[in-house]
Amino acid sequence: LTGAEIALMTSMLRFDMLASTMLLLAFGLLTVGVGLASADRLFSLEAGPRTETVRTVGKENLLLRGLRRVAPGPFGVLVVTSLKDFFRKSENVAKLMLCLVVSILPPIMVAYVAVSFPVEAPPMIVFFMGVMMMVIVYPMLGGMTFGGIGFLESKNHLWIIQCAPNGAAKFVKARVVAFFLSALPFAIIPAVAITLVQGQGLFIGPILAGLAYVLLTGSALVGVGVASLNPTYETARSSSFYVNIIVTVGIILGSTFVPFLVGFRYLPPLVDGALGFFAWILLLTVLPLMLIGSLLCYIGIRNLSKPDD
Repeated sequence: LTGAEIALMTSMLRFDMLASTMLLLAFGLLTVGVGLASADRLFSLEAGPRTETVRTVGKENLLLRGLRRVAPGPFGVLVVTSLKDFFRKSENVAKLMLCLVVSILPPIMVAYVAVSFPVEAPPMIVFFMGVMMMVIVYPMLGGMTFGGIGFLESKNHLWIIQCAPNGAAKFVKARVVAFFLSALPFAIIPAVAITLVQGQGLFIGPILAGLAYVLLTGSALVGVGVASLNPTYETARSSSFYVNIIVTVGIILGSTFVPFLVGFRYLPPLVDGALGFFAWILLLTVLPLMLIGSLLCYIGIRNLSKPDD
């Protein structure tokens, strides 16, 4: 194409700020949904009536050995076991890798969309748009990654948990800690990418990493809570897997978007600047997500403690 033809296509396809933002969000949501669904399907195509699960024991890495030293008791063993159980499944690793890739896309996509912003738009608008993309994408990434997984090995596993003293509480807490540790690198790496791509100050990086981390961990709390209320078993893959994912994402959307939309209309930021904007985001999205996730985990613990009829 010639320069004139490219300019003509640009003038025809350029949208205003609102349309560009909506298209960007739609593309991000579609990419996340299709990618996670494909990752789960990719490693289950050969599953059939003769499929057997074979577990091998290898040498533990430095992180797992460090966790055993920090927490040498039974709870530390549960955390290490939860981490090994989560990462030994190929579909979970694929979801985490997709989570990492998709989480880096928002700052890059926002930087390209910024060319359609008005000239008089303030420079911080690009940064704020990147943060808003994090608020929208990260909770769903966390919910789809840490929700809908095989929560228990089998009915016998549930029976063992119920027979142990405070077994349900220890098991759920160990799952939560394992997911919190798993989410840590997926909060730091995208925050560094946003800081470098958008040329923000060094102090912005830790703030973005903290925001990304609490969004991921809040969604992990919701995922664990939903799974403990409707346990799924690895030995009998059923529709409960997909029901848990749908319920998890629905709760996450309700606990983040609804307070944000209400606050955007009736509760503007009390303090101007980046710090005031971050505090506003934490109040409207992270706080409800954490509270609802913690409540679901508490109810899930009580549900797992009840013997089956």
